[in-house]
Amino acid sequence: MPAEPNPIIDRCASLAMTLSRAQQLAVEHDANDPDSLARVLGLDTETWQPIRDRRWVWMAAQGASVGYRDVMDERALVDAISSAKVESKYFVHMCTLLDEVPLQVVIMACSQVAQQSQIPMPMIWKNVATLARIVSARRAKFWSIDNY
Repeated sequence: MPAEPNPIIDRCASLAMTLSRAQQLAVEHDANDPDSLARVLGLDTETWQPIRDRRWVWMAAQGASVGYRDVMDERALVDAISSAKVESKYFVHMCTLLDEVPLQVVIMACSQVAQQSQIPMPMIWKNVATLARIVSARRAKFWSIDNY
């Protein structure tokens, strides 16, 4: 008899993330929120289905640009996540993205980049880990590829 589907495990698999890693993200997101795991994985907390598509990359770019004169555009963010290279004028934006933008937004933006660019999620996570090191993000260890 086949096992009953588990939306958390299924979502982790689609994001190329272990359950343990997802749980770490949930604690980092909000240790006091019982729905934190669903939130960081982009699941509706009532239906346990993936939430509808949104402009995640745009939201991530906007969040990364708060407080800066220059706004990081979507294309620059897609290029950075796809290639693990960031233009020097966007170093601070990338650092803000990885350290301060809500985890759900970052994770969903990474997923959206993977889909749009047809890059496997493990490569996306490797690129994010590289970017975190390049820009000396406070959470660089947190984004380390060893955690996926």
